[in-house]
Amino acid sequence: AEMYTDPSRPLIIDMGCGMGVSLLGLASSQSINHSELQIDKLPKCNFLGVDLSRLAIGYARGACRRLGLSSDLHFVVDSAENCLRHISESYPGDVALSMIQFPTPFKFQYENEEVSSSVAKKGSNSQLPSSASDNFMVSENLIKQIYNMLSNNGKLLIQSNCEDVSVYMRNLAV
Repeated sequence: AEMYTDPSRPLIIDMGCGMGVSLLGLASSQSINHSELQIDKLPKCNFLGVDLSRLAIGYARGACRRLGLSSDLHFVVDSAENCLRHISESYPGDVALSMIQFPTPFKFQYENEEVSSSVAKKGSNSQLPSSASDNFMVSENLIKQIYNMLSNNGKLLIQSNCEDVSVYMRNLAV
């Protein structure tokens, strides 16, 4: 709550935000006069991006400062589950939108070709984790955490450009 000028505003979270491009765009749109664009003005929101990559978060923080968005938009290096736990314990406003966009569906590639070949021989998509707890951010526990913290009208946006991952995430969410 201390991070934001007005912590009573709805919060939009992007888990696995990478360099924060989506949130930078959404936060920037708050300063646009939407009436000129004939779009209803969006309610003022706070934004939070979380990712495990220090390099990506460093980029996002720099872009945020350069664009003058630091009062409404913040980026943290953390796991999605840990970040959500902190939000549920300390953020006084509603969570209006939680986004998981294009999560990395693959594990580290093996340098040993024999190991890599044996993984491929399983007869499944070698990019998709073999289980829900196998180094993939989107888990049943994460989806439950999101569901429990979304406000009554809160939304979950999940998307992937990998069909297996899209189906997997949709099934967990449903």
